[in-house]
Amino acid sequence: AEKVLASERKVLGNLDKEIANTLFFLAPKYERLEDFEAAKRARVESLSIFTHLYGKDHYRVTDCRCALEYTVTLSQLTAEQRSQLERAHTLLAQVGELYKKNKYSEAITLAEEVLGIRQAILGKRHRDIANAAGWLGELHRLSGKYGEAEQFLLQTIDIDREAIGETHPVFATDLN
Repeated sequence: AEKVLASERKVLGNLDKEIANTLFFLAPKYERLEDFEAAKRARVESLSIFTHLYGKDHYRVTDCRCALEYTVTLSQLTAEQRSQLERAHTLLAQVGELYKKNKYSEAITLAEEVLGIRQAILGKRHRDIANAAGWLGELHRLSGKYGEAEQFLLQTIDIDREAIGETHPVFATDLN
């Protein structure tokens, strides 16, 4: 990936959106290697490029800002906490698979576990909480449990309104 980035820089220069995209997607690789300084550098540069290209209020800039905040958070966690977050990520992928198979009850159980792990580590106002709550809201809605669905969907809207703002495309999907 770093060789691709170097080649892109030669062809495109340093302020191209493809450079910013490569940096944005390179950072998680550094995070998995626990090279948080390299991840932060990639996140900061990606943020800088997108801000230069689109302005501070563009949703891609918001995504970069949130990703940088997450990298900083990861760097401050213990190895066990990072492992638990990775477990939550894996469980959420399983939730998606169960959702595709219309196995909503099983998916709810896993999504509740994801929410619990993330809340314990990240607190109650993090975007990853909104993501897990959104899944729970949708799964409860599909299960006909509308009261529970509403609770989780309102939580998602509330967190995302604060974290990413009402002009972000994800916020628009929260409202559907």
